[in-house]
Amino acid sequence: MDNPGGLPIDSVEATVHLPVSVRRVRYSGRLGDPTLTLKLHAPVIGAHADRRWKRRLILPFEERSKLRSIYAEVAFSSITAGRRVNRWPRQANSPDV
Repeated sequence: MDNPGGLPIDSVEATVHLPVSVRRVRYSGRLGDPTLTLKLHAPVIGAHADRRWKRRLILPFEERSKLRSIYAEVAFSSITAGRRVNRWPRQANSPDV
């Protein structure tokens, strides 16, 4: 996640919504339970800074075409705008489009 603003943001929560069930491969090689969402958290992302996560996922090869409908929501708090939630890709009727 990238914070292009001049002030830090906090309580950052990213949720990736997947159209097919995936399993996370942990660093130890252990597989996580099947899930349709990935949740990522960062207490603070500084001004003009970013936070990156790397995750390895397993999904059924035959369902790969469904990945076009992945979307993500990022919620965060800022000093000037309060709590915000952004969605990517944006919905067609979104006022931000």
